[in-house]
Amino acid sequence: MKKNNTLEIHELTKQYAKGTGISRISFTVNAGEIVALIGPNGAGKTTLMKAVGGLCRLSGGEALLNNVPTFQCRENLGFMQEALDFYEKMTVYEALDFLCAVKFRGGCREEIDHYLKAYQLFEQRNLRISRLSLGMKRKLSLIMALMGDCPLLLLDEPTNGIDTAGLIQLKRDLLRRRDQNGIALFTSHVLDWAEHVCSRCIFLKTGEIAADCRMEEMHPPLEKLYENLYI
Repeated sequence: MKKNNTLEIHELTKQYAKGTGISRISFTVNAGEIVALIGPNGAGKTTLMKAVGGLCRLSGGEALLNNVPTFQCRENLGFMQEALDFYEKMTVYEALDFLCAVKFRGGCREEIDHYLKAYQLFEQRNLRISRLSLGMKRKLSLIMALMGDCPLLLLDEPTNGIDTAGLIQLKRDLLRRRDQNGIALFTSHVLDWAEHVCSRCIFLKTGEIAADCRMEEMHPPLEKLYENLYI
């Protein structure tokens, strides 16, 4: 993984028919930063994640990973998919093998067993995805994002539906990526977990940045700052 990975967000805007999802958002994330996007429902977190990932048509602005628009370098993005409908008839192993074939041109297959064991899905590797529980599907989606050690990791509510063992493993994987100079953005409503994982918090309110704080400089504490901004 490159040592100088940089994510640059310039005036990112996404408008919907019923209003603006996000408006003129700008920030830069450097190598080794793990950033939590914080805010209540409707603040624009998911829209921002999709915009950064090149998964929606922008109304304005751009997102650049190492000076390349993110929609032009999706092979360098690990995105946690919201739904796995496309893979429903595949087994767990087949879905990951397909991902390796399509996204990594046959590479990264050696990672499959590692991640299945790490997230306690190895015993279910031959089950069709349609038979998995919601929590197991969330773990599989997480594994698909983590595979390949992509320079940019985008996780929308990764703690939802994940059991305690999975959350512990996810924390390890995120901190490992930090040490390898990767970049990760994740959204979460679980402040305690976010506080122990991220190096920086960006707070969103009605589609705009309300605060941008590094953890070592945060004052007041995360929970109190959240109360001041939203409650």
